[in-house]
Amino acid sequence: MQPITKSTAAISALALYLTCTSYAHALAVPDGGRDLADAIELAAVSPCFDRESLADEIEHWLERRVVDSNLRIKVTRTRESLSFAISLGDKPAQFCDFDDVPADCAGERRMLALSIALAIDAVSPKAPRDASSNRFALFADGLVSTSASDRPALGGGASVRTKLTPAFWPGIGIVAAVAKDQPVRDDVAARFDSSVTAARLEACLVFPASRLLDVAACAEYLLGSSTVAARAVDDANVDRQFWSAAGLAAELHVRFTKGFGIHVGLDGLLAVRPGRVQVLDAAGAPAVERDLPRWSAAFRLGPSAYF
Repeated sequence: MQPITKSTAAISALALYLTCTSYAHALAVPDGGRDLADAIELAAVSPCFDRESLADEIEHWLERRVVDSNLRIKVTRTRESLSFAISLGDKPAQFCDFDDVPADCAGERRMLALSIALAIDAVSPKAPRDASSNRFALFADGLVSTSASDRPALGGGASVRTKLTPAFWPGIGIVAAVAKDQPVRDDVAARFDSSVTAARLEACLVFPASRLLDVAACAEYLLGSSTVAARAVDDANVDRQFWSAAGLAAELHVRFTKGFGIHVGLDGLLAVRPGRVQVLDAAGAPAVERDLPRWSAAFRLGPSAYF
């Protein structure tokens, strides 16, 4: 045992952290582990906390519930004193004794939990999530796309990304969307359906925001074809044109497990080569024509798989 006696929770926790720095560089919580409450042993019953309530308070400061299966925390509460010992496997135990204990139960529980949380981070830090073995991510999207002048388009897509660095995930995918029954112009009876099918190249920077949440910013380029199908005209036809667009996207990724989650994305797109609609007169000459909108926004939602 290595006794450490301090007068306040913050000082004792900091001292314990400094004492244990030799562990922090060598050890990390593995993929497996056990619940925090199972690592706690109460040497004496306290009216202010039990194992579950203490574990809940520690989780609040530690921001995780699963700890190394070899971690041991022994809390001793007597009428005169409060102390705990923490050890990992066969490493020497670290001991912390509190001379001054808050008179109220909430303060006592908070002081003890904060000290234990700092001690756990010192002797058994959480493994960074980017050290995970996941190298690829597969995304499936349902999407709604709209612009300032046209009806919303509905569609979907899929993409696969690979992790080149912990933050950089380039990818490739496909996207398709269709907008039905759009007017060519307010004073013209002709209408049309438009659709886009394109390959999507993307480069994303992904950053962890919490235990369950990642945020991402992506640059993307879409390359494919725009199809316009005439309606409410005498001689209906379908015209396919080359189409491309560049865009930026913001995403939120929620990870429920190591291999599964959901994602939400918001894309802003600028058509580099917008589609065009033409209405011909009886002689075959263009009577009315317009370019499809260059700017559009798309909202995406779907499941995510990691492997």
